[in-house]
Amino acid sequence: LLADEPTTALDVTVQAQIMELLAQLRRETRMALVLITHDLAVVGEQADQVAVMYSGTVVESGPVAEVFAAPRHPYTRGLLDSVPAGHPRGSTLPSIEGSPPRPGAVPTGCAFRARCPLARDRCATDLPPLVATGPGRASACHYWKELADV
Repeated sequence: LLADEPTTALDVTVQAQIMELLAQLRRETRMALVLITHDLAVVGEQADQVAVMYSGTVVESGPVAEVFAAPRHPYTRGLLDSVPAGHPRGSTLPSIEGSPPRPGAVPTGCAFRARCPLARDRCATDLPPLVATGPGRASACHYWKELADV
């Protein structure tokens, strides 16, 4: 089953009901479920594997627990850092500076480079390929090892 934003714009109670229904269907029919969502909490609770996309391209993939615990792409790190859980109530949440490129106007090289704290000259010219970063994991960042070493 492909579920595109199944909980967007729903109140918390209805979100929980929808996710429980999907989980029940998975159990009863042994069905695979692909969630397309911006809700990292849903991903963390429901998914085994995650593929993080930026500007229409997969920039990181792997087991949810591993990717969430130790991201290997700066965009994934920025997304996870901006989740309210773990930050003191009332504190300012970190955000990813800038805006994503317009569809059809994606720059050469790495599409995330204008917003990336690790960006260097190479990022403007060389599109980073999605490369293995460990068993079942991949990242499309020239400098993923710098995140892995943090």
